[in-house]
Amino acid sequence: DLERFYHSSKSSRRNDPDFYFSIAKKLFPSNPKFASIVISNICEIAIEEPQLLRMVAYQLECVGMIGQALQIYRKILALRPEEPQSKRDLALALKKSSKYFEALELLSQIIEGEWNVAYSQIEVVAMMDMVSIIKFINPLAFHSLPEISRLVLLQPLVVDLRIVLSWDADCVDIDLIVKEPNGSICNCFCNHTVSGGMLSKDFSSGYGPIEYLLKDAQDGSYSIFLSAFSPVPIFSGGITAKVVIYTHYGSTNEQETVIVHRIPLQKEKVVVNVASVRFGIASLEEN
Repeated sequence: DLERFYHSSKSSRRNDPDFYFSIAKKLFPSNPKFASIVISNICEIAIEEPQLLRMVAYQLECVGMIGQALQIYRKILALRPEEPQSKRDLALALKKSSKYFEALELLSQIIEGEWNVAYSQIEVVAMMDMVSIIKFINPLAFHSLPEISRLVLLQPLVVDLRIVLSWDADCVDIDLIVKEPNGSICNCFCNHTVSGGMLSKDFSSGYGPIEYLLKDAQDGSYSIFLSAFSPVPIFSGGITAKVVIYTHYGSTNEQETVIVHRIPLQKEKVVVNVASVRFGIASLEEN
C-alpha cells in the first residue's frame, strides 16, 4: 500500500525529493488529491529553490492540475525574472488556463528581450509557441495583440511533429535525440535529417528548451530519447525533464502530450527512452 509506505518512510526520507516525486507520480492516477499533498513536500525541502519548484510544477502540469502549477510558475518567475525560461513555463501554463493574451505578452517579452548568451535562440522556440496560441484569439481582437504576435499571424506554420524538451536544473548537459522511421538519428551532432527533421540549438547550460520539428511525417515510429549528465553535483541529485509532444502542431487537429521524467545523474551519460510516436496508425507510447 503506497500511502502506508509513504507515512512509514516519510520521517527517514523527509529531505529526499525523489521519494516524494516517485510516490506522488504513482498515486496521481488513483488519488490525485493526496498525491498533490505528497508532492508539495518537495517545495518545503528548501524554501524558494527554483529547481525543486519546477520539479513540482512540471508534474502538476502533466496531470492537469494547472491552477496549482500556475501558482508555482508565478513564484519561479518572481524568483528568477532574469531567466526567459521562467516566462515561457508560465506562458504555456496560462495557455492551458485560456489566458491567451497574458501568455502571448510573456512570449513577446522573451522574443524582444535581451538575455544571457546561455539562453540564445530561445526566441525561436517562443515564436513557435505563439503559433499554437494565436488560433484561439478572436480575429476581432487581433488589433490588441502584441506586435510580434501579429507578425506570427502573417506566416502561420503547421508541422506534423513538434517535440520540446525543458528541464529544471542549470549546469546540466542534456540532449534530445529522435530516431526516425527510416533509421535517421536527429541529435546535436546531426541536427538535420534527409526527411526534414530539424533540431534547435544544443544547450549545455541553462534549462533549454530544445525543439525538434518535422513538417511532413513519414508513416512509422519516431522514438524519443534523452541523454544527460552533469559535470557538477546537482542540488536534488538528478534532473526533472519535461517532454511535450505535439502532433499536427498549429492545426485544428493539434494534440499535445506532456511527459515528465526524473533522471538520476551519474558521472557518465544516462540515456533514457522516453516515448514513441507512431504515424500512419496514430499512437503515442510512453516508456
